[in-house]
Amino acid sequence: MMEISQPLAELDWIPRPRLLALCRLGLETVEDLLTHYPRRHEDRHQFPEFPREESDTSICLCGEVVKTSLRRFGGWKKIFEATLHQPDANALSQPLVCRWFNLHYVQKMIATGQRLVVFGKPRLRGNRICMDHPEFEVIENDEEMSIHFRRITPIYPATEGLSQRALRGIIYRILQHLDNERLETLLPAALDGGDGTIAIRTVHFPEDWESLSAAREHLVLSEFFAMQMLIAARRAESSVRAGAAHCGRGELLEKFLRSLPFELTDAQNRVIAEIRRDLAANHPMNRLLQGDVGSGKTVVAIAAILLAIEAGFQAAFMAPTQILAEQHYAVLRRWLEPLGVKLALRTGAHREDNAPLPLFEVARNDAGSIGCQPVVSGSLPDTSAASMARNARSLTRGETSRRRLRGDADRRAPARSPTCRAPARRARRLAHRIRTGRGIAGRRRGRRRCARWVPARWRGRGTLRRGPSRRGRGRWRGTPRAAARRHARARG
Repeated sequence: MMEISQPLAELDWIPRPRLLALCRLGLETVEDLLTHYPRRHEDRHQFPEFPREESDTSICLCGEVVKTSLRRFGGWKKIFEATLHQPDANALSQPLVCRWFNLHYVQKMIATGQRLVVFGKPRLRGNRICMDHPEFEVIENDEEMSIHFRRITPIYPATEGLSQRALRGIIYRILQHLDNERLETLLPAALDGGDGTIAIRTVHFPEDWESLSAAREHLVLSEFFAMQMLIAARRAESSVRAGAAHCGRGELLEKFLRSLPFELTDAQNRVIAEIRRDLAANHPMNRLLQGDVGSGKTVVAIAAILLAIEAGFQAAFMAPTQILAEQHYAVLRRWLEPLGVKLALRTGAHREDNAPLPLFEVARNDAGSIGCQPVVSGSLPDTSAASMARNARSLTRGETSRRRLRGDADRRAPARSPTCRAPARRARRLAHRIRTGRGIAGRRRGRRRCARWVPARWRGRGTLRRGPSRRGRGRWRGTPRAAARRHARARG
């Protein structure tokens, strides 16, 4: 018997390569493996007949491989095809063609005469019914055939080096040797009287679809209950943390609400009252405001900002894009500047235009300030007075160094470009090669002897023949060295 907390490395009947594959999936203990639930189930009691038309829904079929072929297209690309016939085929039965593109390992796994279980979408390709890249499993006649065939078979999330057959066999063997003790669950008995051990056994290898549905409901309810318990624990932990109240007396809020050309809805008034109560508490506020487009969430956010500003704090109104930040900035200026609130826009594209910013600096007035910026990732930069002074000094030193370097470069004499001397150098080298007889029969390019460019007056003499040219005038071929020497001697 094995325990639920036993590591898989202690099970000597699991090979090491499969242990490494299980570790890649994050499965290190028996409990991890048992809670690795199937992503779907296949009913392999009886398979349907091969379809005659294409379908948009995936189906599970079983057939015998009668033909395999490997076709090439586009150079190195390959298509491996396996033709399947259903077991009770007749004269009107139509074969199924399974195709895999550029998967070289598939042709090593599938052979003629094997039985395959395939899962995919049938498509009509010409006069054939094909499945492109279906999930497949080879059915072997061994002692484990009852685990994988003639039952409701689980299909698990797998990885490279761990097939469905191997993973299913490991889980089945663990369930057979597992201790019969009841698995611990956070679900109270009054909420659901089911057994966690029976639910885990059933979700892996169910007897029928009804028991599978009941086991799945039990496990889903257990997970949701555990999630709610964790959220409640975190909320209780957050409520005991010490904080400071961020709520003012509400005079700015009242002025803002009186200046609006419309009245707030009951839902907006209720949410503002809840936010005001959270801001007045001595623990951090953790609130998510949810609403449809145009329901008035921005007004509620401005109300929370005004309450924080009146208490002597600053606030940041964050937007996901620069365009939306500029739009909110225009609206906030129209609404809040008459109240004496200082605003500043901070974006990545106009960072230099906004300096110095009142945002995240020490407030110098009682009205406070507000910033409008796109969403940033990570922690906010250090914008204290000392840090800003250090950054300004480093920027000044860097700009001075760059100006000094540019000035030194301007005072130096301009260097001659190598390309300016290239034509003269090329002409001298060409004349030397013609005089020594090495100017026409040039270096090898592949298996063909290519010649360098020669002046126009030498073209057509001796045994010169025009060859292929990339630039239209620069290549000759097939010229012997004797002809080159004769041309050099004639030149004198």
